[in-house]
Parts: sequence; structure tokens; C-alpha cells
Amino acid sequence: NHKSGSTQVADLMLFCDARRGTPFHHEAEDARWPLRTGARSDEVEMLTPALVRQTTSLWTFAKLALAWIIGILLAPLTLPFVLVWYVLAPFVLSTQKKNLTTLEARMRALHPLTGGVSEAYWGSLVASMTVPIVGIDQPENAPNTWRYLASLPLLLPVVLVPVAAATFSADLFTYIARSAAAAQFARFPRGAGTVASWRNTFMFPVLLIANAGARVVAYTYELTAFRAGAGMREGLNYWFHGNGLWTGSHDEVDAMLRSSQQRGPVRAGFFLIAPDIFASRILLFLSNIGRDSEWAAVRSQAHKMLFVPSSARLADLERRVRADWSPLAPPTAADLKDATCTVRLVTKCVFYALFGKWLDDADTEVLTGWRTMAATFVMPRATQRLLLNHGVEQLGTLRINSLGVVRKHKLEVFFAEFNEGLGKWRRTHLADLVDEIMFAVGFAGVGGTSAAVASMGSFLAAEQSADGGAHGVDFDGRSAADMHALYAKDPQAFIMEACRLSSPVGTFTTLLPETTPFATLGAVPAGTPVSGVLNMANRDPAVFPNPTRFDPSRAELSKAVTWNGQAFGPNEVSYPRICPGRNLSVAIIKAIVNVALSSEKMAPAP
Repeated sequence: NHKSGSTQVADLMLFCDARRGTPFHHEAEDARWPLRTGARSDEVEMLTPALVRQTTSLWTFAKLALAWIIGILLAPLTLPFVLVWYVLAPFVLSTQKKNLTTLEARMRALHPLTGGVSEAYWGSLVASMTVPIVGIDQPENAPNTWRYLASLPLLLPVVLVPVAAATFSADLFTYIARSAAAAQFARFPRGAGTVASWRNTFMFPVLLIANAGARVVAYTYELTAFRAGAGMREGLNYWFHGNGLWTGSHDEVDAMLRSSQQRGPVRAGFFLIAPDIFASRILLFLSNIGRDSEWAAVRSQAHKMLFVPSSARLADLERRVRADWSPLAPPTAADLKDATCTVRLVTKCVFYALFGKWLDDADTEVLTGWRTMAATFVMPRATQRLLLNHGVEQLGTLRINSLGVVRKHKLEVFFAEFNEGLGKWRRTHLADLVDEIMFAVGFAGVGGTSAAVASMGSFLAAEQSADGGAHGVDFDGRSAADMHALYAKDPQAFIMEACRLSSPVGTFTTLLPETTPFATLGAVPAGTPVSGVLNMANRDPAVFPNPTRFDPSRAELSKAVTWNGQAFGPNEVSYPRICPGRNLSVAIIKAIVNVALSSEKMAPAP
């Protein structure tokens, strides 16, 4: 439901703020992006595979040839995996939908509808998940959707060895990125099913492994390697990864966040992720162009029915968290680093704040999957297929069971009212709307807030977070006790600084509004994904002096774009897509951290 063409800066945006009681409108202020594309006058033509070959050095090709030879020599080692994959693939094709259909039928029987909502109106989530993939005109799991991957298991070593070499070779990294871009531009929008696209698909997972999961380090390497490989060490703020462009410049990211954004079913720079992995019409995928847009209607209803009522429940969170903490021992600050504990508490807090229901442990276990399976959500389709859609089936199970939690707590009437308020954007089947809202509740609410609490646990212990690397944060010699005192001095600023350095949601993806020339990539077609890396933007030294230093008192703290905009400062009204649940998220973080720290203080001396 997004429009094509240039960004319309005069369109009025709906901005919802849970602190204010009513939504209000404002104009999108900024249409600066793309900013410094770095393109020369001779880079206005679309990049082609032939052009990539012509502009790549013999030395780079020699490295690539050596990597290919090593890959070919290693190929026999993968034969057992290849044989298993080819044997099991037909079985997976024939059983996945059946398994999910059985699970959905069991869920319906266990949790019958109430309040006059019929099963016909509710509809089938499995039916929605198995329609043609957005971008491929074939039903999910049809043989034709697998043909692009038919040779990938055999070629896996040839694909992975050059990728591994590119983790320490800037020119090889740049070649892989440019060749993938050329393949995509030639077969827009997919560019799938080629060795070039597969190499680029696996690049970031390999970089994560090489950097022990430190995402900020991996993204920084991609930018610096692309700059070096392109012969431009400074001034180039974009690189190509997955199916699109990426940038970590605060200026570019901030400009995108202030603007009307064209969106679509694209996540982390990848196409082909809906509807089997992500619901196709979640708020994340809707364009905020025009006051009468679907995005405006859904966000207005969410503001009215979820976030305004939630504000009255926030004061009760700390009491409930204290009562629900581990019955075996009093809470401690060390518990904040226990993901099992914190994700459980975050899940209960989010659901209670939004729906007024404090979940039991069984229902909580279901919804914690939105955090524990976060890595599965962002796996590109090639990876999902190599894993025989095991992750896709797990995600389908999570989505069905989440709807079961809604039906168990008799919230179908609430969602029916929500649906009726959407006007012309009303969903035909209620299950689709519930699935879309539970995506926001689970993926952003539970997942994002849990990530923030995990970072708080690390920083309160004066330890590094998982995504920043071994030297991602400078604590200036502070001890854990010093960090506790720093939190007590200003909890809000401490949380904002923690989330600046370790953003709970690290990226967002929009679509390029018009064909634009970029350095080394040429004319990039309109509709190409453009991803902003919040974790990098929040560490941009042009905006944040001593960017790795943990300093809640820094004057520019409110310029962090952690919550899809400069939240909690004078400029947040300028960001139409700023996170509507930012106040709820911070309140939950405070409740959990306050209980942990206050209980530790009350513990008797040894």
C-alpha cells in the first residue's frame, strides 16, 4: 500500500504520543535524503555485471580465484549435507502447511471465540501465511519458489570461502557488494538465485561470527571496507548489503527519520520476507505518506486503544514486578543479565500495560518467543531455505500460539472494535489484524524492551553489551557500584545513554523514493531498500563527542535516534514514525531495574 514517486514533504503526518492524550498532526520537515551520495558525473548509469568486471583489479580477481579453488577443494566435505537437504526438501514442502493447519485447528478448539465474534470473521492465519510471497508470484512452498536455491547446497563452499576472505579484504568485500548490486539491478527487485546474491546474503552472518556477534563492529567494518575498496576513505556514507543500501551517518539517518517514508515488506535490507515470516501489513511495512494513509489509520487506533489506556497502568508495574520475581531468592542486579528472568518480566509488563492482563507463566513462555527467536526473524530467505524452513515453521507456530493467548484472554471483542475503527482499512478477517498487532507487541515491544534491559544489566555491571564488541563502551574506570549510583542520580538519562550505545532495535528500512546515482554503484533504482543503522548513527563523532564514553550527562543526549527519532527532547515532534511505545518501554525498564537495585540495597549484610 505504498505510493511510488518522490517523497511528498508537504503531506501531513499523524504523530501519536502516549503522553499527550490525543494524536496531533504535523508536517514532515525534511526531504534531505539521500544526502552525500558521493557519485561522480560518470556514475549516472545503472551498474551491470560487465561494468563491475571492468572496474575490478586483477589482484582482486586473483584473490577471488584462489578462494574459488579452495571452495571447490572443500566441496566434497559438504556432500553429506547436500544429500540430506535434497532428500528432506520434498518432505518439508509437503508437511509444513499441514503441521501449521493442525496447530491452528487445535488452538481454535482450545480457545473458542466469545462476544459474538464468529470463526468466519476470525478467518485463518495459516491461509494468510501461505499466499504468494510478496515479490514472487507463486504460493509459499511451491516448487518454483525453491528453484533459485536448487544449486546452492552444492555450491555452498564456493560461496562461503570468498565471503570468509572478504572479512579481512576490503577490495574483495567491495567486489562482492557491487556484483550483488549489479545482479539485483538487472533482475529488480529480487536478484536472487545467483552466486553473487548468495555471497552477499551470507556476508553479514559471517561477519557476525567473526566478530563474536558484535553488530556495531560488523557494520563499521562493512562501511570502512566499502570505502577502502572504492578508493574513498572519507566522504562515502553508504554501502551495499543484502538487497539494498545501508548508512550509519547520523545526518542521513536523521534526515530519513524526519521524512515521509515509502515502505514495503522489507526488513534489514532484504526482500521476500512476507507473509510466511512477517505479516505483510504490519505497521513497520506501511508508508506514512498522507494523512489518509493506512499507516495513519492503524497508528491512530493503536494510540487510542493501546497507548492512552496503558498510561494508567504504568504506576502499578513496579509492584507487580516485585511480586512476580523469582520466589526462590530476592531480586539482585545480577538478575538483570539473566535473559530468562528479564524477558519473562518484560513480556508480562508489556501485555499488562497494553491489555490489562497479567499473564501466567505458560502464556508468558509463548510470547517470550518474540525475543528468543529474534535472530530467526531476520534470516534472509536463502538461509531459511538451507535450514529446510525450520525457522519459518517455528515462526508460524509462534504467530498461531500468540493468537491463542489473545483468544484465551477473550480479547477478540477488543480487536474487533480496533478493526472497526480502521474505516476503509478494516481487515476482512480479524486474525490478520491480531497477527499484525501482536507483531508490534512482540517484535518491538517484548523484543526491543528485553534487549534494552539486557544492555542495562551489562552497563550497570560496568560490562560491555553483546552488540558493541570488546571495547564498545568506555566506562571511564567506573565500578558496578559507581554505575548504580549514576543510575540513581538520573534513571531516565542513564537509560537513554545505555540505549544510545546499544540501541534495542538497531536498524530500520525504507525504500529509495526515486532513482539516484551513488558512488561505485551508479544509478540505484527507485524502490531499492535503504537501511539506517541506529547504533552507528548514535555513535557518530560529528554529533556525539567521545561517542563510546558512557556519559548520561552529555548535552547532546536527546539527539540520539534510538526510538526512530530524537525522543524525549525538544525535537521529537519532527519525527512522524517515532516509536509510539517509547514511554511504555522506558517505564518497564525503570520498573525492572528499580526492583533489582532496591532489593539489593535491602538485602541483609553478610
